[in-house]
Amino acid sequence: MLASTDDKCRIAQRIGGAQHAINYTNTKDLKAEVERATNGHLIDVCYDVVGGSLFNQLIRCMAPLGRLLIIGFASGQIPKIPANLVLVKGFDVVGVRSGMEMRRQPALAMDMAQKLMELTDIETLKNGGWDIAPLVDHTYDLQNFKQAFTVLHERKVIGKAAIVFHPDASKIPDERSAIQDKVAKNTRSKL
Repeated sequence: MLASTDDKCRIAQRIGGAQHAINYTNTKDLKAEVERATNGHLIDVCYDVVGGSLFNQLIRCMAPLGRLLIIGFASGQIPKIPANLVLVKGFDVVGVRSGMEMRRQPALAMDMAQKLMELTDIETLKNGGWDIAPLVDHTYDLQNFKQAFTVLHERKVIGKAAIVFHPDASKIPDERSAIQDKVAKNTRSKL
C-alpha cells in the first residue's frame, strides 16, 4: 500500500490491515521499496488515483501480467503511458470510470447499492460484523467549509473530511455517528 504520509501508512497497517505501507513522498527508489516489500514480486494490482509523477514510478513497479487501474489524476497531471513497459512486462492498463459504468448498467448500479446497504446496515455494524465505517478525521459545519478544503489541500486528512449541512446535526442522535466516533477514537489511540 502506498500513501503520502507516515500517518496514513500507520493507519493503513493498523486499521486497514495492510501488510506493507510505503510513504511514496519519502522514498527515493519506489521500485526498490516495492521489490523489498514483495520479495521481488512487484505489484499485481494497482489502484491509482494520483497520476502524475507517481504514475510514472508505479508503472515500473508492476509485476508481469499485473493490472494497473487508472481511477483519476488527483495530482492534476495526466501521465503518458510508456507502451514499451506495458509490452515488455505484459500487464494490463485499465481506465476505471465507475460513474459512466453505473449509467450504462443501471441494474449493476442497483445491485452494488443494495450490497453496500447490506454491508453498512446499522444492526450488522452494531453486532461486530463488517467494520467498514469510514474514518472521518475532520468535520466542519457549513460556515467553515473552506477549512475542509484547506486540510484536504494540505494533505492533513487521514480518511475523510466531512461538511455537516444540517445546522443541528450535532444534536441529532445517530447510531452511525456513534459507531464512527468509536472508530475514530480507536484510530487515534492507535497512532
